[in-house]
Amino acid sequence: MLVIFVVALVGASLATAADSGEVCEHSGTPLNISCDGEIVILSAAYGVYSNDNTCGRTYDGDCVAETSLEVMQGLCNGESSCSVEAANSVFGDPCRGTAKYLTATWTCEIPAADSGEVCEHSGTPLNISCDGEIVILSAAYGVYSNDNTCGRTYDGDCLAETSLEVMQGLCNGESSCSVEAANSVFGDPCRGTAKYLTATWTCEIVEPDVDTSSDGLDWNIFSMAQQAALPVSFDGEERYFVSVPCSTDVWFKLFLFGEDSQNSHVELFSKTAGNIYCHDAGSRSWWGGAKTDFNIDQAMQCEDGDTRIILIVEQTSDFIAIKNRGTTLYSQTFGADDGDCGKATTRVTTQVWTDDVELFLAVLNVPIIEVEIQEDIWCEYQDSYLYTYSSGTSSYDDLASAKAACLERDDCGGITQEPYNDNRYTLRVGPELYEGVSPTDEISWVTCEAELLKRNDKEELNDTEELKDKEELKDKIVKRTNRSKFSV
Repeated sequence: MLVIFVVALVGASLATAADSGEVCEHSGTPLNISCDGEIVILSAAYGVYSNDNTCGRTYDGDCVAETSLEVMQGLCNGESSCSVEAANSVFGDPCRGTAKYLTATWTCEIPAADSGEVCEHSGTPLNISCDGEIVILSAAYGVYSNDNTCGRTYDGDCLAETSLEVMQGLCNGESSCSVEAANSVFGDPCRGTAKYLTATWTCEIVEPDVDTSSDGLDWNIFSMAQQAALPVSFDGEERYFVSVPCSTDVWFKLFLFGEDSQNSHVELFSKTAGNIYCHDAGSRSWWGGAKTDFNIDQAMQCEDGDTRIILIVEQTSDFIAIKNRGTTLYSQTFGADDGDCGKATTRVTTQVWTDDVELFLAVLNVPIIEVEIQEDIWCEYQDSYLYTYSSGTSSYDDLASAKAACLERDDCGGITQEPYNDNRYTLRVGPELYEGVSPTDEISWVTCEAELLKRNDKEELNDTEELKDKEELKDKIVKRTNRSKFSV
């Protein structure tokens, strides 16, 4: 009688012993958590506990953000790694004016291995299926000594040396595979002996692949001298792709605009640091809003066989994340104090501070892409200024934000940098440019086209005035000549 024995055990997840960590506010170092499996946050607190000298901070009574655990679980649970800043912009400010810290405990949940075995000549293959990708941990085709599996016995171990290699080659990375217990698959380690195949595996959950090839996305070049400006339309999640060189650090920004004004920006200074800026945010830690600086601890991965890194910026109304090849480099949950962050984007523009590099921008889920690539339209004038501040917010920390805001305003004729005011960039009504006469070394920018039109208008006016003067002089000469004719 032919014996067929098939086993497939579904294992539960195994949790490691709890780990813990803490970081101080304003330390510049985030709380970094990494796991071989999935992170499970057990507890979290952002603030200060009474009579606790952690980070050298004390407080009379407990002062802890109520959303500490919720925020940490939202940022880290289910991830293999996460990086969270001890900052008011992440958790809110439970006690203003008091230096705080972030502490958390967590475990790593590691999926237990599944296993199965099938007998040679049974007519039934070993079938493996996963919701994610199969990872073969062990495999053996043959017979173990004194093992009665499938009713087969043998004096000594008789196993195909390539068992693991063959199973991994047939199954790893697949969502399902079917492997026969047969000499034709593994070779025959012991002729004339009936054998069996046994294996253990786990299922690795992976994010769906996003096509970042030139066939799947419309890449648009941008650089220090050349801005990309794309109108966009999303249904829910926004997704931006940025291609940067593998070989060098690049400093760039993505400005995300809404219907009326700039909502936010995403800035990377290098492959290891950046910030998220939220316009009109309550904490006002940066001009016109608030910005959250962050560090990136994971190494960015280049595309296979390529010299480029593909960064993916994902945003919803609740969070923003920066990813690279399935790894979350940084994520931030939006709260009530984050102003315009999370509002729908209708236009994205770029800026680069690294010279002699070309970057590429693409977006996903854009029904109609109308790409506007424009050279820098601004002309710079040293020792020059314009009169009268524009209405509303008129001072900015960086030139790019000032330029973007000026182009959106009807009462902005240009920008003047104020050395006497922390070198801030101010929107001015103008339109008259007082060139080369600033007593305080101010620098001004006006759109080259607008300045050209003004200069042309001046030349035309001067020509008109000159012509008018000539006509008046001619008339005077004629009158004087006529008077001399009739005088005796």
